[in-house]
Amino acid sequence: MKLEKITINLGVKKLCETNGIYEQIEADLLQITHQLPFRIHSKVNNDRFKLKANQLNALKITLRKDKMFNFISKLFIFIINFHN
Repeated sequence: MKLEKITINLGVKKLCETNGIYEQIEADLLQITHQLPFRIHSKVNNDRFKLKANQLNALKITLRKDKMFNFISKLFIFIINFHN
């Protein structure tokens, strides 16, 4: 088994409705992964899901190679320390 990439997705539609929280979430993800998140916007209006066109819905980060292994090691260390 070979690990090629890790993708981190964070749905922020409801959180972005309040001012100032979006920048904090983006800064937190940047601090955790050392990579700027990609902003996912809705493409069309959809009344069923209460989406407007060009509305921010999610943040996405794809980690590969060294950044991926650094993230995994930090995550495992956090999990081990959290359970002890």
